[in-house]
Parts: sequence; structure tokens; C-alpha cells
Amino acid sequence: MLRLSYWIRMMLAILPVLAAAPAAPAIDNGCYAIKARSTDRYLSHNNTLFYRADREAAGAWEKFYIYRVGASSYLLYDSGRQYISSNGIGGVGKATRPDAWEVWEIQDLGGGNYAFRSVAHNRWLSAEAGSSTLSGDR
Repeated sequence: MLRLSYWIRMMLAILPVLAAAPAAPAIDNGCYAIKARSTDRYLSHNNTLFYRADREAAGAWEKFYIYRVGASSYLLYDSGRQYISSNGIGGVGKATRPDAWEVWEIQDLGGGNYAFRSVAHNRWLSAEAGSSTLSGDR
């Protein structure tokens, strides 16, 4: 049996930045730091066009907001109000307005670990070990 770290899709640990972690499986609206288990680094928006999982500590560039828009659907955006967007063929970038490509389902994997799936494309958000660039092609 393969260990979870070898699975293709990325498992993400959500660590609260401003509030206590939610007790229920549903994620509360709020500000979080998102850490990729495959790289053991925090997701950062770093004022560039793309997101990277390359930070050892969570600071101002590593704050992300999660906002529920449906029963299990969420928007993920950074402090500059740029939305995490998946184009369906592997690209993950920023969008200035939320639309279908910016809606994510969050799957609770237990133990404070979560996975993000693009609702529009049915693909998982991932970061390969050895690379910090995010993709949405799993």
C-alpha cells in the first residue's frame, strides 16, 4: 500500500491564522495559512502571477481567505483579493473576479488535512515534491 505522501494529489493542511480551527468537518469562513504536505511549505501569493508552495513560515504573503459559496463549495483568495483559479488543463493562477473556475470543493481527509478539488474541472490542487509550483491537473 502506498503512503499518502506518494499519492499524486496534494494533501493540504489548513492552519488557522486568525481563529481557532473549526470543530465540524465544514470549514468556517476565515483567514488561513495553507501548507502543502508534499513540499512541507506554505502556499504563498508573493505578488506574482502564480501561487507557489515555497515558504517555510507563514507571514503576510501566506494568508488566504476561504469563503463558502455552497454546501461544500468555497472560494479561495489572497489578501490582494485575487482568487485561486484552475484552468482545467493543469494551470493554477489568479483571477480578479470569481467565476466557475474559482470554485473549490474541500475534502476533509482527517487529522487537520484537506484536499481541494476544482468543481468546474474535477481536478485536484497539487504541488509536486521538489517543485513549489501549484497545478490543478490531478
